[in-house]
Amino acid sequence: MVPFVERNYNLVELGPRGTGKSHLFQQVSPYAHLISGGKATVARMFVNNNTGQRGLVCQYDVVCFDEISGISFDRKDGVNIMKGYMESGEFSRGKESIRADGGIVLVGNFDVDVAHQQRVGHLFGPMPPEMGDDTAFMDRIHAYLPGWDAPKIKKEMLTDHFEKPPAAC
Repeated sequence: MVPFVERNYNLVELGPRGTGKSHLFQQVSPYAHLISGGKATVARMFVNNNTGQRGLVCQYDVVCFDEISGISFDRKDGVNIMKGYMESGEFSRGKESIRADGGIVLVGNFDVDVAHQQRVGHLFGPMPPEMGDDTAFMDRIHAYLPGWDAPKIKKEMLTDHFEKPPAAC
């Protein structure tokens, strides 16, 4: 929940399916935006140069990329623009430099055995190579949440004694 209260906080959470990684950023707060797999556009993320419309990092406290292994940008410089933004909270598009507060969260599934992954690669392995193999990109990550340490959500974990608040007068 830190990205909701700390400006420009960048987080990676990789873990098994069913631990609620993307659910948190989709359902808990209207101040977060979830981008599910596929292409992200520079115009949608930062600013549309044709219309002047500010992008998601200007509109939300948190922009979360779900299924990070499948994310790509429409332009080659998309990851570099995001990397610069993650460092300073600013980006340049067109004639101006724009400051924004939205944090970047990258969530994805870690389907292999963690010990095996550490022997043959690294813990950023499920990320696209332009992110996971770029040490400068990794330097801009404030926290790595090992999702395999979070228990999978089961029915027994949910409460059965929820009480409705009293009606307003």
